[in-house]
Amino acid sequence: MLLKELISTCSHERVAEAAVMSIGVAFRARIERAARHDGLSVGAYAARAVRAFRANASSDEWHELSLLCAGQDMPILCGLRHILDLDLETRDVDVSTLRRPGGVTKPDYQVGACCG
Repeated sequence: MLLKELISTCSHERVAEAAVMSIGVAFRARIERAARHDGLSVGAYAARAVRAFRANASSDEWHELSLLCAGQDMPILCGLRHILDLDLETRDVDVSTLRRPGGVTKPDYQVGACCG
């Protein structure tokens, strides 16, 4: 049920943008750069990534998402962050322009700590 809510709510641009904003400034900056690269708003970029995940994710990816969200204080935000990190990894974008502080480009979280 939680994953259904994540997909249904974050598939909408305004909801997705608000969610990205609440995850944090550094994360939002990464998404803004990727969105700008694609000529989209932050909300449109995030909603597109969520819809693409819904359409293309394997059962293993769905299972991983479920595990990441389980027990989180903010599971929707955790799941959205994970989906967007996956999307950034698969985009044909110069990842050097999307680096987080410290040069980390891959998700820097573990199960149980993805939004911390």
